[in-house]
Formats: sequence, structure tokens, C-alpha cells
Amino acid sequence: MDSLISDLQRDALNEDMKVSGLLRKALVVAEKLGVEEFKSWINYELNGYPNSVKSPEYRIINVEVKYFNPFHGWKPILFEDFDMAKRLSKRECGQSVAEIEELLTNETDSKNVFAILLPKKDELIITKTFDLPSQPQLIHSKSELIKVVSSVRNIILEWAIKLEKDGICGRNLTFNQAELTSAKQTSYTVNHFHAPIESSQIQINSDNSSQSITEEGFDSEKLIASFDMIKKSISDLNLHQDKQKELLADIATILSQIESPKPKNTIIQESLVSLKNILEGSATPHATIILSSLFEKIF
Repeated sequence: MDSLISDLQRDALNEDMKVSGLLRKALVVAEKLGVEEFKSWINYELNGYPNSVKSPEYRIINVEVKYFNPFHGWKPILFEDFDMAKRLSKRECGQSVAEIEELLTNETDSKNVFAILLPKKDELIITKTFDLPSQPQLIHSKSELIKVVSSVRNIILEWAIKLEKDGICGRNLTFNQAELTSAKQTSYTVNHFHAPIESSQIQINSDNSSQSITEEGFDSEKLIASFDMIKKSISDLNLHQDKQKELLADIATILSQIESPKPKNTIIQESLVSLKNILEGSATPHATIILSSLFEKIF
């Protein structure tokens, strides 16, 4: 008979195994071993995080404030207030893993985007500031939810691997006294099994991804240097002629704002988002290099 831990590893590697089911198996292991902190994390993942409990870092998802235009679909709202834009570019995802899995299996939204209501106070501020045809909402991509579920699966897998390395196997559905003692002497905290998620905004070849670039300023020298690199390699980007013209127009717009005595950051921001979308659509090695060089330097 296989051990509890090897069974858990096998299930974690099985992409057909729902993570909610995997969590229930992990709960049995944590309960038998008396690993209270890990058991607490599993229960939060199974039942959801209440407002009084801070969600783990992997549950901080990227969102964008948008409104629905009946002719053009979801359109982003560009803020002059960078502090507000930055605050609204992230949200905690406190839903249970089972709820997230249900959303991910719902195929009714062909564009793979999800809408969330804004906090009422923020909604009032936005509706007073902008003349919008519809209610503003927080929009995020399907990939943000996939990231959450995938992180939970990885944490369980790495925990199971660590247990095995520590000599904890669980034969015949039980753990012997030596295994229980080893588990109690070892600190199994969730932070040991997942790396911090960086704040990079780059998403290469990510369909329908939503982002918000909200820095308080732009380094004009780095922008100009990156634009020179784009112009030199534009023929290698495999772009349609119209897209090439659009890309060059975005660069010209940004450069004109940089040279202006009163540059408008919102115009720079909008042009950068447009430029990023064109480069992502290229899907060539040159585009990937440019995206990394341009956006990682600036943001």
C-alpha cells in the first residue's frame, strides 16, 4: 500500500484532480500530524477568507477599473489620482477554492474576464468624477484566478515533498510515533512553500489580461532609450503595417508629452498601455525582449 504522503504527491501532480479535493486530503494529513498552522491555512482555502483575515500574497490579484460601453465593450478608466489608481489596481481574493474552481469552469463568459463590484465609497467618487454610461466595476482576467488555484496546488505538493524528506510517510493510513514527533519538531508554515509574488505588470501573450500601470512618474531617459530600441528592431516584430504605424504613433505621442513643459501622465500611461498591447500581439522573441526591457525598467 502506498503511503499517505506519496498519495498526496500523486494527486497534487494530477491536473485532473480538483484542488478543493486535494485540500481535503491534505486536511486529513495535517489533522493526523497535528500541524495546526497548516491545518488552519487549509481550512481557510476550503471555506474562504473572512474580511478579518488577511489573504496570502498569492491571493492578491490584479484588477482594473472599467465601465461597459455598449458599442466597444469594457473600457478602462484612467485616473489623474495615481494613489487611487494604485489602490484600486489590486484586490484580495477571499473566495474558497471550490468557488474559484466553479467560476473557472463556467464557460458563459467567452472573453474570460470577471467583473466585481467596487466598494461603495470608491464607486461614488468615480461616478462623481467621470461621466460614465454605466456602473464602474473592477475587472480581472481568468488567469488571475488560475494563479490562485495553481499556487495552492504547488504549496500542497511542496509540503508533501518536504514531509517525505523529513521521513514522514504515513503507512497504512496512519503515522507512527517517530513521524508525529518529527512533525511537531518541524515548522511547516505556508510561507515556506511559496515564493513572494512580485509586482511586475508584464504579461507576455496573456489573452484578455487586465492591468493598471500606476506609478507616480516616468523616467524619460529610459523611455527614450527603449523607444530607440523599438525603432531599430521594428522590422523584426512581425507586425502588420497598420500596427507598425499605430506603434510609432504611440511613441510619438509619448515623446511629445515628455518634451512638453506640462506633460500629462494620463496620456503617457494610455499610450504605454496601447504600445504594450501591440508588442504582446507580436508574440516574437524581439517583442518579448523589448517588453522586458521597457516595462521592467519603468515599472
